Amino acid sequence: MASGVERSALPLALPGPSGPAPGAPWPALAAVCGLAGAFFLLSSSIGLLSDDFMLLLQVRDASWWEVLTLAAGPAPFQAAIWKLAPGLLPEHPYRVVHLYAAGLHALNTALAFRLLRDLGLGPWAWAGAAVFALHRPGNESVLQAASVSEVLVTSFALAALLAWRRREGRPRNAWLAALACAGAMLAKPSALGVPALLALHTLLLERGGDPRGRLRAAAPPLLAATAAVVLLALNALLRPGTWDYYGEMAIEASPLAALTRVGVSLFRVFALVYPPGPLASAATGTAVLLAAGVAFAVVRDARLRFGLAWAAGVLPGSLMVETVNASRYEHPAAFGVVLVLGTCALRASRLAPGLRVCAQAALALWLVVNAGLYAKDWLQLRRLGQPSLALRALLEEHREGLLARGRIVMVGQPEPYRVHADQLFRYDAGVALEVVHAAACPDAAEAACVEWRPPRGTPARCDGDCLEPRGLP
Repeated sequence: MASGVERSALPLALPGPSGPAPGAPWPALAAVCGLAGAFFLLSSSIGLLSDDFMLLLQVRDASWWEVLTLAAGPAPFQAAIWKLAPGLLPEHPYRVVHLYAAGLHALNTALAFRLLRDLGLGPWAWAGAAVFALHRPGNESVLQAASVSEVLVTSFALAALLAWRRREGRPRNAWLAALACAGAMLAKPSALGVPALLALHTLLLERGGDPRGRLRAAAPPLLAATAAVVLLALNALLRPGTWDYYGEMAIEASPLAALTRVGVSLFRVFALVYPPGPLASAATGTAVLLAAGVAFAVVRDARLRFGLAWAAGVLPGSLMVETVNASRYEHPAAFGVVLVLGTCALRASRLAPGLRVCAQAALALWLVVNAGLYAKDWLQLRRLGQPSLALRALLEEHREGLLARGRIVMVGQPEPYRVHADQLFRYDAGVALEVVHAAACPDAAEAACVEWRPPRGTPARCDGDCLEPRGLP
């Protein structure tokens, strides 16, 4: 098994040695639709979380011209879906976004499978696609409406890679890849590394001629893709106010300290959990990055090297947060993870039949663990979303009384509604209510009060008795 196989057997334009069997696409289309439906059922039962109402309010009053010209923010694709959602389903706009995210994630799973087969993973491509679909670190992006941009980044990035691999004899595909790169960056500015990953693919996984010559030939479309960088830079310069959200998230630490957070996120995308307790530190992030760098330099398999680079290269969103809890930024890294795991399983299966069985068992176990953790996270997000559903029902029932009082005291409200309750009222009632958080309800004559009673059961559900209103007619 000479290492040259890993490089020369991976053609630029044609599928790998285990390309898809000919036939109608209907089974694949049915599988994608089934996946989308399953993820939509999961996500739509959660309710509203975190920044959902903030995004609704941010673009509701903006014109389509402001959305398309980035005046409403540097992520026009995200702004567009959030602007469409209230018009399509005013009472439950987040369900529109959930359906959009679920469909994109199902499409991404199909793209990942296609690419894994193209890269010669054979039957392991099915296992890789299954792991991609249930990859625990990226589930927040699929289940939480506010994180839909990460799913869209993955869609554009995988589409760019697929078109890039098919550009031989089809120059148009190179420009389609450049367009998809620009789309990824406009989906979220953290996707700035996607053109560099395509350049790395040219160096590692393409054959014929001098690597530098191949890179020079590929330079025009890659440079064209960076036009989105220029557009975003001009927008930040001319409209700095539209970047306030990102500015609030921007770190004050040194770039080196920020880079270590990418290492911590890289740990999680492979280990499925963040380093425990004191290990979730800059030292751990540095060690992970060094280990990944050494593996990239030492490993001879081009697919492994590219998978590692992909997993790390799409994680710059982790640079923007001050904590290691940046799971929403880890969805695009899933393809790099499954490429690394699938390649390791393929190489092990070729060494000995016994290792093939071991690799199958290891991937099956990893998939089961993923599914279990995914279910655990879904239950937790469902509990966090229950206050939104109950509070919206309360507002609908007591709208006139709340508007007459103009002020509401909230007791025992869990996150995220300690922060976002006022946004909920502004969206649903169309006016701003003064929202005060207190340890106990005041005299009924002073203000309306709502006390939160945590739901019971698994999964936790509110049956109309989670909120106890006081001082309301």
